[in-house]
Amino acid sequence: MADVFYPTDPGPWPVAVIVPGGPLPLGGRANYSGFAQMLVGQGAVVFVADYRASPEFGGGWPTTFEDVACGIRLARATAATYGGDGSRVTLVAHSFGGFPGGVVALSPAEFESDPTNCQTATGSGSPDAFAGVAGVYTFDAIQETFLNGFFGGSRTAIPAVWNAADILALAEGPNARDIPIRLAAGTGDGAAPVERASALADALVSAGRDVRFVSIAGAGHVSIMGNAETLATILEVLRPPVP
Repeated sequence: MADVFYPTDPGPWPVAVIVPGGPLPLGGRANYSGFAQMLVGQGAVVFVADYRASPEFGGGWPTTFEDVACGIRLARATAATYGGDGSRVTLVAHSFGGFPGGVVALSPAEFESDPTNCQTATGSGSPDAFAGVAGVYTFDAIQETFLNGFFGGSRTAIPAVWNAADILALAEGPNARDIPIRLAAGTGDGAAPVERASALADALVSAGRDVRFVSIAGAGHVSIMGNAETLATILEVLRPPVP
């Protein structure tokens, strides 16, 4: 499911898919309406997509990532209805959403969408750009017991599954999707410290990727979403490049 926010003026407008934090149950997308409207005010069609974020809510590997890909496919397929350009979709992820969002953005292999659970299973489920806001990206930011349940086993037992969802490994690998990436983190954020976003940015820079990391003084885990620097960072990749 997704909530859609869009300008009243005709487009075509750039399209964003917001991946909420959490892990939240389905319906948590409602908490992001204000953030979505902020992007609409800058001229964008915005989808706030639910996803099954953890085994507790029916998620885990690979369902959580397939749900994020489904949100992207839904945006591509229906954006024109709301005046959006579905040919270019930016994935915007907050908090825990940075984990599945970052994996879907960087993975060289697209995650499929089950037609029984996704309104559309066709089209690309990979974004054309990625913006992470106060994101949780690395495994050391998530409890190991959660990850064991999420993946269905320890890293020792099923290393291939863990490796496929290791954002740092994807970022450093030669086959990661090469898309524009912007990362924003706040110095006042105890849940997603700036050091973790900086580590991901460093890995992407080393791999020669188009990335920029912005450290926002004093911004907290939630307050960062209303920050002008955050908005400017997202707009760098949300708006289509000028020829």
